Amino acid sequence: MNIAECESKVQSCNLLDNKKYTEYYTVAHTGSGGIIFVIRLNEDTYGTYSCVATFNSSISASVDVLKEIKEEQPEIRIRKMEFGSTAAIECIGNTDITFQFKSDYFTTTINIAECGSKVQLCSLIDEKYAKYYSVSHTGSGGILSIHSLNEDTYGTYTCVAKYYSNMSASTQIYPPRSVVSPGLKGAVTTFRTFNDVTNNYTNVRYAYAFVILLCIGVALVLAKFCTCKLPRFLPGTDAGKI
Repeated sequence: MNIAECESKVQSCNLLDNKKYTEYYTVAHTGSGGIIFVIRLNEDTYGTYSCVATFNSSISASVDVLKEIKEEQPEIRIRKMEFGSTAAIECIGNTDITFQFKSDYFTTTINIAECGSKVQLCSLIDEKYAKYYSVSHTGSGGILSIHSLNEDTYGTYTCVAKYYSNMSASTQIYPPRSVVSPGLKGAVTTFRTFNDVTNNYTNVRYAYAFVILLCIGVALVLAKFCTCKLPRFLPGTDAGKI
């Protein structure tokens, strides 16, 4: 299909169908030809683009955009930084980036902020998020600062390449596992104390039983060696008399 035309004499370029192509392309004259910008890279714009001389179709040149884009797809990395009651999410990549958030309490994923790589600016999608977040550009991506860690901000954060939805990186922020509610902590302490008392009581019973058995054994041995027997005398004799 024909997208745009450029005229060398008047040095101007125009899309052939503004209503149809404006969503995907812009075109401009360079002084020695024309340049077309592909605004959205997706299944509708991947393919082969050709420059053809208007009055001589045998003169042309082509380029495979899909092949070149795949070879140069950006890398997205994410870094989480926690500072007690606050935190920050850094998205690193050489492309436009969108910060996304998904809470465990809701099924939908929301876009919080966007960063542009060319203009090196970041902004919140909606001012209502300013209560919880602020965002700034780092030169190689953006940092999303979380003002307070609570039920509203705990969840999964994702850095997504704006024009490459398959390029993303995620991290999670949740309460520390060591945090135990006071009620549960007391219950655990009580349970352990009860077990300790029970174990101590059982040990004392075993100790008493051992001591009693030992005493009985010693008494039996002493009784065997200390028993006194009277001598036996013949009947009718005076032996044994004083």
